[in-house]
Amino acid sequence: MTAGPRTKTPPTGTIVNLKPELDTGDAQRLLAMVMGHPTPTRLEEVCQVYRFLPEWHVFGYRVGGDVVAFIGIQLLTSREAVIRHIAVLPQRRKQGIGRALIGHSLKRLALFRLTAETDADAVGFYHTCGFTAASLGTDGRGVERFTCVLALEVQPQPGTTP
Repeated sequence: MTAGPRTKTPPTGTIVNLKPELDTGDAQRLLAMVMGHPTPTRLEEVCQVYRFLPEWHVFGYRVGGDVVAFIGIQLLTSREAVIRHIAVLPQRRKQGIGRALIGHSLKRLALFRLTAETDADAVGFYHTCGFTAASLGTDGRGVERFTCVLALEVQPQPGTTP
């Protein structure tokens, strides 16, 4: 008998709405990590999207006084969303923080379906979080891209027939 993947308990921290803190060094550093090498203008444009579009949400994971991870979510419908950005500081990876942010987003936004597009390096992370992955082929740079989907079972409302 083999054991399934272990669920790691993340370090004691707090998940916060990061919209009011997008101008802080922690938030800017994390966002820049997932954007490659963004220009200050492009970084500010992405922050403006999170700040002002109500269907875009950004949550951070704070340990002590530092934001060590974040997730950016765009609602597509009232129950479906896409992960636009997710980052965990390298020294905080493999501690369950990314999984905690996904779980928080699912619960806080009452989602039944969450998707993400990623490269081969991150497919394993999404798989351990319960996502399925399918190849999208290679992009213009020759990098294989994947779509990852987490579809939760919809529970019927009391008094309804499934």
